[in-house]
Amino acid sequence: MAFKVTPVDLELNLPLVNTTVYGVLIDWPIQTNVATIVAFSTGDASVYLKSGQMFIGGFAYPAIQNLAKEMIVSAQKLLSETIRTENFALPDSGIIQFSFLTNNGIFVHQETEESIDENQTQWTPLFLKGNQIITEYRSITQNK
Repeated sequence: MAFKVTPVDLELNLPLVNTTVYGVLIDWPIQTNVATIVAFSTGDASVYLKSGQMFIGGFAYPAIQNLAKEMIVSAQKLLSETIRTENFALPDSGIIQFSFLTNNGIFVHQETEESIDENQTQWTPLFLKGNQIITEYRSITQNK
C-alpha cells in the first residue's frame, strides 16, 4: 500500500522540475520474516512485519518524526545511486532493499546485509535510521 501513497495524499506540493523523495521504504528480510520500514517527509513512519504485526502512528512521537524526516534527507542525497522501478517484489534473503517514492516515480537500490553490517557502503546510515525507528517503536510498546 505504501507504494501507492502520492504527494497529494500527503498534502505535499512538489514541483516536477526536480525529482524529490517524499517516502522511503526499507525491506529487510530477517530469517523467515520481513520487516518493512516506511517513512514519509511528513514525519510519519511505520513498521510492518510479514507475520502481520505492525507499528503505526509514528507521527505522534517526536523521536520517530525526526528520524523519518532525517531518512528523507538522507534518501534525497542517495537518489542518484538508485534506478527507476515498477517491480515491488521483496528482496531475497541477505539483501536489504531501499525504495524511494518520488514525484517522478519509484526508485530502488539493493545492498547486501553484510556490506551494511560491516559499514562498507554509503547506505549504512540510512539503514541505521530505519533500525532506530524499530527501536523507538519497541521502546514505546514496552512502556505501555
